[in-house]
This record gives sequence, C-alpha cells and structure tokens, in this order.
Amino acid sequence: MNARDAMPDGGTLRFATKRMSGKKLLQHNPNAQASEYVHIAITDTGKGMDEKTKTRAFDPFFTTKGKGSGADLAFLLCMEFSKLPWIC
Repeated sequence: MNARDAMPDGGTLRFATKRMSGKKLLQHNPNAQASEYVHIAITDTGKGMDEKTKTRAFDPFFTTKGKGSGADLAFLLCMEFSKLPWIC
C-alpha cells in the first residue's frame, strides 16, 4: 500500500529472494541458529520518506495514512514479525 501510494504515476515494485548461509547471517545477528535462511529484499521506485517520517517509521502504529485506512493491522503485524530472532 505504501509503495503504491508513493508511485502515483506508476513505477516498479521488486521482490527478490536468495539463499543465505547461517554463517553469513551470524555476522549480522549473533542469535542465528539455522544453517540456511532466505534473504528477502523489497524495493520500489517511489518518492521515499521525508526526514520527519524516517524518524518515526518504526514507531508502533505510526502511519501517514488517514484513520480507518486499514493500515493499523499491517503495521502491527510488521512490528511483531520484527521481534522474531531471525529477522534482522
């Protein structure tokens, strides 16, 4: 939804995956335990965030969307996923 709104005239939303060894992940996350992980990268060609938005981007329930947009649940899920030990 954010990528769509950041590209009102169209653009590219890209999802990329690759295998990542547990040894390599240990360099970034000392709690990594599996021998292999999947690295997921999501990028878009949107306009980006201003500095004020960047400082709040990971605040629970922060949104630039209006009330009732349905974004609250998505943000809550993202916050919960970010607590998982293999997310870095």
